[in-house]
Amino acid sequence: MADGLFGTSTPRPQLQQTALRPAGIPGSTFIRPQQRETGGNLRALAEALGGLNQSLQNYASVQHQEQEDPQSKAHREWLGRAQQMDATQLSALAASGEADGIRVREDAMFALLGERANSDFRTEWMTYYNTEFDRANGDAHSAYSQMRERYASGLESDIAKGNFYRLTGDHFQSWMEKDAELAINEVKTEISTAVVGSFRTTIDDAMDIHGKTPQEAAQLVFAQSAANRSFLEMTGQEQNDTLFAIANEYALKGEEGIARAIMEGQRTTSDGAKLPSLISIPAYTDKGLRMLEAAGATRDRKTIETDLHGRIEIDTLKAAGAFTQADADKMLADPNNPYDADVLAGWVRESAANLQQIRNRAATEEQKRELRRLSEGAEAQVVGQAFAAMTNMGGINRIVDVEIPNVEGTGTRTLTKDQIVGTVTAHFEKSLQEQQASLEANGVPEEEAARQVNATRLEWYAGNRIENDVWVNTLNGIAGRATVETIMQGGNTLAALTENAELYRTLKAQNSPYTATLLSDPNSKRFLEIYDNAVTVRRFGPQEALNLAAQTLAMPIMEQVKSLVSENDATRLAETILRDQGADANALNLTYLKERIHGLSMGGAMDIRQIDQMLRAEVKDNFLTINGMLLMDHRDLPDDFPALAKRELQEVIDVFGDRNGGRGVEDLYLVPASGGSKWAVWSKYLGGPISSTIITPQSLQRQRGVITREAEQRTTELLELKGQERTQYLAQYKAQLAEERAYINQIQSQNGQASNRYAAQMEDELDARLASEVKLWGLTPEEAAALLN
Repeated sequence: MADGLFGTSTPRPQLQQTALRPAGIPGSTFIRPQQRETGGNLRALAEALGGLNQSLQNYASVQHQEQEDPQSKAHREWLGRAQQMDATQLSALAASGEADGIRVREDAMFALLGERANSDFRTEWMTYYNTEFDRANGDAHSAYSQMRERYASGLESDIAKGNFYRLTGDHFQSWMEKDAELAINEVKTEISTAVVGSFRTTIDDAMDIHGKTPQEAAQLVFAQSAANRSFLEMTGQEQNDTLFAIANEYALKGEEGIARAIMEGQRTTSDGAKLPSLISIPAYTDKGLRMLEAAGATRDRKTIETDLHGRIEIDTLKAAGAFTQADADKMLADPNNPYDADVLAGWVRESAANLQQIRNRAATEEQKRELRRLSEGAEAQVVGQAFAAMTNMGGINRIVDVEIPNVEGTGTRTLTKDQIVGTVTAHFEKSLQEQQASLEANGVPEEEAARQVNATRLEWYAGNRIENDVWVNTLNGIAGRATVETIMQGGNTLAALTENAELYRTLKAQNSPYTATLLSDPNSKRFLEIYDNAVTVRRFGPQEALNLAAQTLAMPIMEQVKSLVSENDATRLAETILRDQGADANALNLTYLKERIHGLSMGGAMDIRQIDQMLRAEVKDNFLTINGMLLMDHRDLPDDFPALAKRELQEVIDVFGDRNGGRGVEDLYLVPASGGSKWAVWSKYLGGPISSTIITPQSLQRQRGVITREAEQRTTELLELKGQERTQYLAQYKAQLAEERAYINQIQSQNGQASNRYAAQMEDELDARLASEVKLWGLTPEEAAALLN
């Protein structure tokens, strides 16, 4: 047990000795005992409780003030929620007791109940008044008060009722005024109805019984209307309204005469003073005119219904411009005629206007026909000339855009070269169809007739370098159509695929260069090449060849590359082909041929011997060699291209010759640009373009013009020369001719279909030019022989 305070380890406090102090009274020996102050804790507790009581009182005061303050946050939130409630929800809120004892909320809630009751009351009263209330005999004041009391009785609080009565006070006053106004208007309407009825009786009696005219009947109505001002105390506006109402009633019936008499007739007052006509009053002018126009239309419609046959004849005459004044006079003389003079006069004017329009239209149509005939005649002449030109080799090169008169006669329109060629092509196809029909009619088998016509078609399209859309669509995409599965189906599908593939073989055999330009799909080109090689070289049947081509293209790429010709073998083969063609074995030429070699050898479709044979024919037939560089004929090289290209290259070297180190025109070659029909001029030395020059069809046409002008200049110069000067001039020209023939021979030496065609065309043009010049120059036989030999 611990020896501390109360048995704990806390040390016991040590008693301290207190020093004795003498008493404060002199001479006393009393010792003052030690004094201790007691009751401190109780006093502190009392002070703390007193402060807490004050805080509680302050808190209660603040809470009370907050409950009584309408602007407190809690009250504002509660009021905002209450304002979104309808009457039913507010009643439920009041019944819940949520606002009991909170004066601010109670007042706001009861005020809102009064507002909702006012809104619902107004809606119900308006509906009741407009649909159920008897305006003629009912008591609006009593009905309003009863409904108002019913709504007020449903409100439990005096605050809600007071707000409801306050809000409905002005509403009650305005509705009572409106009811009185409507009652007055009802009476006035009844009076007006009675007045209009009396007018109707007066008019009917006057016109039907007494035979009076519409004008006379209108005067009776005017007199009756003037009396109404005195006896019925009708205002001027009310008089006018009743007159307009009776006029409108007869207008709706189509009785334009009486309606017009009332609207336009002269009126007087009861004492004889003149009044303006009703239609002259601005308030009635517009609607009065529309009313009279509608009355005329209604009258015409009724007349047509009762006299349909006669009106149809009249309308036919009017439309043809044949209804004349004589016809109108004849109808006026007929006692049974339902039309008055004004109507007939209007028809005569309408007929005359129609006749003039017919004459104008006829003249315009005749003029348009003449303009159209001239325009179409000019177009037909251009097309006819183009058709004749395109039947000759190279004739398409002479076709250019032409301006002809337009069909409107306001100027000219342009027939572009493409439009002319398209029209000629359509005519040519039509003539081929007629040719085939004629062959078949003469006993030629259909297949043979089609073969002969196709041969003519190929010759014409290839000669004019025009793309045949049918062939293009047939050949391109065959690789996608001729799959292994499709071929295995046999039947019509296999027959169609075989026909497409055989078309390629036929076209290629007759004109390989042109056929090559038709193929833009590389897969289809490879497919057809494999097929052609299989049938021509390997002697496969058509179905076997189709299977081989389809299987080869379907092989995985890793399988196809196994049979690729090696890089060294491909290079050696390409160099040999280029050397035999007279072309340079440079990188550009080699790249094209090596790509073709690898492509043809993929999948084992062809061996190197077959590839060699195919590429040699392809290069000879489809390429032109210019300065040792291959230029493929994409059906965009005109027949005189070599001669024109030579001139273009010479012009480039004359301007930019210093850029290739003075290596001359032999350093230049052509590269297709912008998708064809345009060629960039490149330098072998520079390995790229020597300038930004682009050779275009327009620049080639310009060179043709230069050649023509040079020939004219030669003729002019030679005719002015005599004697020795003339002999020297002819000798110089002969040397120039020798250079031209040497270039022709160089082109012809390439020994391909394309080069032979170009050479033949150049030779023909040269011979034709010489024949013309010999004739123009008046050469002696000796001079001609010396020049031509």
